[in-house]
Amino acid sequence: MDPEGSRRDGGSQVAVLIYNLVILFTLPVSVAFLAMQLLIHKKYRESILPRLGFLPHIIKEDSEKRPVFWIHAVSVGEVMAVTPLVKRLREEYPKGRLLVSTVTQTGQATARKKLPEADLIFYFPFDLPWVVHKVIQKVRPSVFVFLETEIWPNFLFALAREGVPAVMVNGRISSRSYKGYRLLSSF
Repeated sequence: MDPEGSRRDGGSQVAVLIYNLVILFTLPVSVAFLAMQLLIHKKYRESILPRLGFLPHIIKEDSEKRPVFWIHAVSVGEVMAVTPLVKRLREEYPKGRLLVSTVTQTGQATARKKLPEADLIFYFPFDLPWVVHKVIQKVRPSVFVFLETEIWPNFLFALAREGVPAVMVNGRISSRSYKGYRLLSSF
């Protein structure tokens, strides 16, 4: 048994618990702000249901048990950066399922235009425990690849619980930020 590893996992759980308490206390204000944004800006209406975990177009069961590669690119720049990876994965795993998520509307549009190799392009879920659990259960990724330092604690914690490897590409972490990320070391 690794006592050091046990301490790190406990620290991660405490960090995620604190993170979720902050979410819980700010949820009423966040929901009000989101509702206002939905009324004012039409662009958010397309993404709200998928970001809440409503992805009816994702098939949960795959009878062929093909590998599922979930690649997350926040917006246009990340989509452009991940394009060679998506193309290479399609070449190497022609029967694999390639799923690409983004956060922004412009990221969605760019992904739909630049990534015809993707089987599905959808919005990344909000980092709420019940939402990420629901989405991960639907998608059932074999591996999750994310660009930059787009780190969502509940999402990464849920992946770790499910035994899904998460790989950060094209990211850099400063020595100052590294100290904070160590709290989430089990990811």
